[in-house]
Amino acid sequence: MPEKRSTQRRRAGLRQWRLLLAPLLGAIVMTWAIVLLDDLFAEEEKRMQWRDLAIALSSPSLWSLVSGIAYLQTVTRMRDQIARYECLLLGCVSGFLWPVAMDIGSNLLFHGHLPALQWNAISAYSIGGLFTLPFGLFGGWVFWRLGVRPASPPAMNYAAVFD
Repeated sequence: MPEKRSTQRRRAGLRQWRLLLAPLLGAIVMTWAIVLLDDLFAEEEKRMQWRDLAIALSSPSLWSLVSGIAYLQTVTRMRDQIARYECLLLGCVSGFLWPVAMDIGSNLLFHGHLPALQWNAISAYSIGGLFTLPFGLFGGWVFWRLGVRPASPPAMNYAAVFD
C-alpha cells in the first residue's frame, strides 16, 4: 500500500524566500483578469492607466503577503506546524477581506485618512469579497504548493504505538 503523504508541515522547515515569492503568482493572475475585464468592458477613454495597473498588481500580493506572514507569526508559531486546509482557508479569508483592505489602503495612501464606516458599504464589501474569494482560494493553494509544501513534514510519533 502506498504511503499517504502528510498534509501538515513543520514551521521550522519553511523557507522565507518561498513564502515571499508565493503571493506573486496569485497577484499576476488577478491582475491579468482585471486587465482582461478592463479591455472587454471599458470604453477607450476610461481604460486603466499604468499607475492603476501597478496598484492592481501590487495590492493583492502585498495583502496576501501581510495576511500570510501575520498568520504564520501568530497561529502557527504556537503549534509549530501548518496544514493544507489552513492555507486554503487563509486564502479564502484574505481574498474575501481584500476589498476592505484595498479601500482602507487606498484611502490611507491617497487621502491620508481612514474611510468612514458606512453600513451600506458593508454589502458592497461583501459582494466584492465574494468576487475576490476564488482568487484568494487560488492564492491559498499557491501558498501551500509553492511556499509550505516543500518543507519537511512532521516526524511520525512511533512511541504512540506503545501507549
